[in-house]
Amino acid sequence: MSRRPIEAYADVMATVLIADRHPATIDAIEAALAHGGIDVLTASTSLGAVRLAELPRVRVVLLDLGLLQVTDVPLFDQLIAAGRDLRVIAMAPNRDVGSAVSYLNQGAVDYLAKPISVAEITARVRAQLRCVALGAEAA
Repeated sequence: MSRRPIEAYADVMATVLIADRHPATIDAIEAALAHGGIDVLTASTSLGAVRLAELPRVRVVLLDLGLLQVTDVPLFDQLIAAGRDLRVIAMAPNRDVGSAVSYLNQGAVDYLAKPISVAEITARVRAQLRCVALGAEAA
């Protein structure tokens, strides 16, 4: 089975939302993804993340689990409950197997412990974008 490069899926409009409380983290991830030709939006607040995640083109969210919530419902829960095929990659301040299992069981497609290499994040985002594109092909 031959693998198609990510560029082959360019006709599938998909944007990655980076929701993180640390501007330096946002800048590093955004630069790496944009350099790889990936469309990126950023938010440094929960409210901004919720608003941007509502855009139909946003299909993958890199979510800092430490981002402060502004409602009684945690941001992760709001994103998962939106009823869209939104692929949420949870980013946590530390590696906790119990939390990882919990978030994955609740609907996260991946769970990463900080600090995370930009190369690894880029690879994981590309994998999720391939899943989005394959889902669009099947529809």
